[in-house]
Amino acid sequence: MASPLGTFIWCWTIYGDILTHIHRIARQYSYIYALLKNYTYLSKLREYFSYDMYRWAVSVASTRQNYTLDDNCQLLLSMIPVMDMSNHQNGTTCVHYNTKLKQIDCNTMNDTRNNEQIFMFYGKRTNLEYLIHNGFVPNENNPYDTYILKLGTSSLFRTMVTE
Repeated sequence: MASPLGTFIWCWTIYGDILTHIHRIARQYSYIYALLKNYTYLSKLREYFSYDMYRWAVSVASTRQNYTLDDNCQLLLSMIPVMDMSNHQNGTTCVHYNTKLKQIDCNTMNDTRNNEQIFMFYGKRTNLEYLIHNGFVPNENNPYDTYILKLGTSSLFRTMVTE
């Protein structure tokens, strides 16, 4: 179990990343809203284009995106219907691009019976990425959880070191 201090430090360090994410969404909204002002034929759309609706749409899209491969085996962001109905569980990747059939194959991680949950591995993500892009932090130990801790020094320290 994580210590309260460790939890506090994790929460504090991700705060900046979450604010950056929110700031990007606000900037995108402002940019699009300004563009809509230039097109009179879109005035009805502008009437209903609110920050709350845009934020919701970004959240829906970003929590349902999946990396897949295209025909050239290059990573491609995709939205796959029904796939977001399965729940996350650590394991191995169960979504593959079938080059022969040119389709996405998704297999369950375990045998399932009627009325049981279907699980899939959402991918090698940090807890911060799960929080921002999926809206949750896994309850189980996440072997891919890392964080780049940004450290700085004061100008006084830099002056003392150079003298």
